Amino acid sequence: MKICTRHLLQLISFASSVLLAPATFAGTANGKVTRVFVLACPSATAQAGCSIGIVKLSALISGGPACANNPGEWAFSLDTAAGKAMFNAILHAQAVGASVSIIGDGTCGAWFDRERPSYTQFDYPNR
Repeated sequence: MKICTRHLLQLISFASSVLLAPATFAGTANGKVTRVFVLACPSATAQAGCSIGIVKLSALISGGPACANNPGEWAFSLDTAAGKAMFNAILHAQAVGASVSIIGDGTCGAWFDRERPSYTQFDYPNR
């Protein structure tokens, strides 16, 4: 089977755009936790029967999807194992006074106006 260079370049370009598209619109932030709250989704929303953890960092989010219009705030679904684990790590970071790094997934999948994190990290402060 012979593949022409033009088709190969088109395939590479398409694959790159598909693989990199979510990261292009994902937000990032690094800062201290300044606010934490948990809410049960209102029954009037499409997200009825869920629990959401909201975290605000001292730094504004760089980038992010158009739906995320609460500066510095992230929404974790507490109905998933990943959401619970990341939210618990954030609470621990707050308790020890560590700065937190968050990278979003490029969607407002947990709550309609805050980006959902896909990655969280913190380093223990020097003591």
